[in-house]
Amino acid sequence: MKIGIDLTWQTDKPAGVETMVGEVLMELVSRKEVQLMVFVLRGSTRVYKGISVREVRSGWLRHVDLYLMIRKESLDVLWQVGGWLPLFFPHKLKTIQTVHDLISADHPAWFPQTGFSARWSWYMRVGRSLRRATVIHAISHWTEKQIMRLFPDTRGKIIAAYQGVSAPDQIRTEQIPKYIQTPFIVILGTIEPRKNIPLACEAFLLFAQEHPDPHLVFVGKRGWKAEESLMAIETLQKALPGRVHVEFYVTHAEKWALLSGASAVLMVSHAEGFGRPLVEAMSVGTPVIASANSAMQEVVEDAGILVPPDDVQKTARAMWRALYHPTLSDRLIELGSERAKRFSTKQMVDCVLETINKTTS
Repeated sequence: MKIGIDLTWQTDKPAGVETMVGEVLMELVSRKEVQLMVFVLRGSTRVYKGISVREVRSGWLRHVDLYLMIRKESLDVLWQVGGWLPLFFPHKLKTIQTVHDLISADHPAWFPQTGFSARWSWYMRVGRSLRRATVIHAISHWTEKQIMRLFPDTRGKIIAAYQGVSAPDQIRTEQIPKYIQTPFIVILGTIEPRKNIPLACEAFLLFAQEHPDPHLVFVGKRGWKAEESLMAIETLQKALPGRVHVEFYVTHAEKWALLSGASAVLMVSHAEGFGRPLVEAMSVGTPVIASANSAMQEVVEDAGILVPPDDVQKTARAMWRALYHPTLSDRLIELGSERAKRFSTKQMVDCVLETINKTTS
């Protein structure tokens, strides 16, 4: 099977979706029955070992180049693991559209696009991709339900398959910066309105006023409409000098060191299509605190502490329970480690390819 993956949407600094893409590529490369090809923008400096690479132009010409190259290479399948399917592709081509979430439909104010740009993106990119895809792959059952609610005509071709997480064989916690003292809590993810950072700051302040030792570490690049979140972090830093840290970018190894060294990982987002940092934390034996909503409660279940995303006191209490209730934290580590084993890239790829093989274009 000759599979192409469009990577022209990727940014210079990878986030959760890009990390997932990397794991999908590694899984596909390992399969003898798969011939893999990726499409990147001209000038991309990323290296893809063992994978055929084709460069395309940027802007509108990207769609033209993708169409022509897909025809030339006689692909069997185009898998859009991130971003949305190109505007044009051969009629007989089988396509897989992975959907991470459709949160912007319900909460447009959290996102940068407005007016005509937002409408164009929704109808011509999202809607068109979902309706034309041979198979729609949702990364959680919550996301699957979102798609069925917003695009009921696509119901018959949606599958839900969890993404996997692969922790490194060796994690060097000495890579944690010396100014971050233990115990510490990590918040991992792009700084944007959806992440509910002002509430997280308020809850940590309430918790920290009674417990003078714990530090809080934000790990993630600055996203859109980040001003309110950054202001909340700055206010917290002033209230707790030397105890609140922001790492806008860390290496892959540093990220895993922080996740492994943390006493808890906190994710009190308003909504998440999956919640990858929660699985990453559980996989290395770190207790998690998450919002009792969207895909987060589905991913965590009873292996973490679930809190209402608008309750400061319960979130602060959850921090105390994770850090200072050893019986509970030990239990969460055990449950989390077992829960993380259920998320496998191999199983996800098996499910998606098995489905696409049963379909016609």
